[in-house]
Amino acid sequence: MTRRIYYNIHIKSKKHESNTFRPRISLAAWNDTVSYCDDRPDADADALGRGNTGAIDWGIRIPSNHLSGRNYLTSVGLFLHSAGEYTLNIYQGSDISSATPIHTDQVTLSATNTWEYIPIHGGLALNTSQDLWVTFSTDGVSYPASYVDAPNGTINGQYIYNNGEWVSMVSVSSNYDVAWRIQAITSASAPALSCAINGPTQAQADAPVSFEAVEPTTVSLYPNPTSDVARITASSTIRSLQVTNALGQVVMTRHNLNATDIELNTSGMEPGLYIVSLLTDSGTAVQCLAVVR
Repeated sequence: MTRRIYYNIHIKSKKHESNTFRPRISLAAWNDTVSYCDDRPDADADALGRGNTGAIDWGIRIPSNHLSGRNYLTSVGLFLHSAGEYTLNIYQGSDISSATPIHTDQVTLSATNTWEYIPIHGGLALNTSQDLWVTFSTDGVSYPASYVDAPNGTINGQYIYNNGEWVSMVSVSSNYDVAWRIQAITSASAPALSCAINGPTQAQADAPVSFEAVEPTTVSLYPNPTSDVARITASSTIRSLQVTNALGQVVMTRHNLNATDIELNTSGMEPGLYIVSLLTDSGTAVQCLAVVR
């Protein structure tokens, strides 16, 4: 569907008048986070939109010179102002107005006034010689685009789709010099994939399977294979998970878990091999799960 953003974009609230702005590129041991919003408290988020009507597409552009050593996109963070259905689209290139995304994910996000993280199974390989665009779209969600004021900041953190092209918000109106609350979480290498599947006996199926995911987080998934409920424990807090089948189709997505011990109900899944992608506080862990009946 073609989306159009007109000039009657409304502002939900305007709590900040900041005189300084600092793009944030934080380097961690297991992943790199690129974001153009600052570290303002989460509860202070403002948002733009068109009330609860109409579509809106917004996103950030990361120049290729900021991608050096960041070869994979492992997850994307969005500060969620309003719950609803969102589409994540990832592009590469200089002009994406008529481009096809290299990755698309449709998610239902239910938390509000908090960061939600969407894992990308196996990591998305990036061309580090091209700009990276991380964009979101939604239709009918009230004031979805959370932002912070960014006077004199970079336009890379404030793109919006308007009348057929991606433009900066400040070009739409000088009152909207903002930075979207979007994070691109990257890695120099693809997340490790471990497929430790137990034997067919019940005794083996009931035994925990432990392995190192993305260090230093240790993940256990058991029983594996499973015919009902599998349990996942981790030494680091699990934020979200995504389950895909052998065809690459997403069969389950869960967000805002915020736990180190969760249950995975497989009763609605067909027998077969599945990939479970976990986003934890220490990085992305990917593992295999066998479902039997």
